Amino acid sequence: FVAFMKDKFPEVKYLNDVKSHQAEEYIAYIRNNGRYVVSDGHLPNLSASTLNRYLQHISCIFKALQKQTGMLENPFDDIEPIVEDDSETREPFSQEELELILSNASDFIKSIFIVGLFTALREGDIATLRWSDILWEHGIIRRKLLKTGVVVEIPIMPPMLDFLKSQQGNDEEYVLPEHAAMYFKNATGISYRVKKFLENELTTTVRSLIP
Repeated sequence: FVAFMKDKFPEVKYLNDVKSHQAEEYIAYIRNNGRYVVSDGHLPNLSASTLNRYLQHISCIFKALQKQTGMLENPFDDIEPIVEDDSETREPFSQEELELILSNASDFIKSIFIVGLFTALREGDIATLRWSDILWEHGIIRRKLLKTGVVVEIPIMPPMLDFLKSQQGNDEEYVLPEHAAMYFKNATGISYRVKKFLENELTTTVRSLIP
């Protein structure tokens, strides 16, 4: 989004100067062309679920910073998500369900949810996240995605920063060494443990969300 704004609206310097029409133009662009990349202009089209995550995440960032920046309104608020095919739809966990998960999960399971919640990375990218992907000085995670090969930059939010600091010293290469070892030995083992936990430990409401 920052790259898009620099190219298309270079006069906009601050978050509270972003207008609704510019937010709409950005979302329309990525829906038609894929993720905005300065070098290539765009990448192949993204799935509806991925596009909705982009919209959700950027809207959440603007909402979180709305008071601090003096924005009167979130420019992404009125943009509707894409209606996905029923076969692809997954209901998100509610705040109460996430609290239930994090309060009952083992460290192994909790790590997956924390990193996933604040990065939107897939399971394989979470498990193989390297310390070299963490750019402390810039406050971002720069990661080449396993599935697509696309390089993404993810802002490190304060809860994620606290989690990363708690993991320092456990391994020289991987943020989650236990997960990385399991992923390379038996990648499905991670999904199995997560689903088993959700099936056995949580309420009927949460269990109903499992595919």
